[in-house]
Amino acid sequence: MEKAKFSQSFVLKSQAFLYPSKFYLPPETIYQFEEGVARFELIQTVHQLVISPFLNNEKPLMLNEDFFNLLRMHLTKYIGSVLPKNDEDTLAIYGQLILEEAQKQGVVF
Repeated sequence: MEKAKFSQSFVLKSQAFLYPSKFYLPPETIYQFEEGVARFELIQTVHQLVISPFLNNEKPLMLNEDFFNLLRMHLTKYIGSVLPKNDEDTLAIYGQLILEEAQKQGVVF
């Protein structure tokens, strides 16, 4: 069964933080990871003592520090916490850059 593909509009809006409950995950060919979208409304918390690292080909698969910081900021907003002004600005600027680049490439969203 083939995995359903996301529309280009949905991907761009997720990348630009226009969906409060979604976070875009870019593809990583080295680990055979296809692009995806994390859905905050489906997050479940578990105690750190009952989890272990996920290994893919003997290498941990994780977000880089910059992308993890974007995830942290966007998730913080989603759960209703107030972000420092510089974090709010970072999300707004990053989102605007995504939309501007898409527009330059002729993408309609």
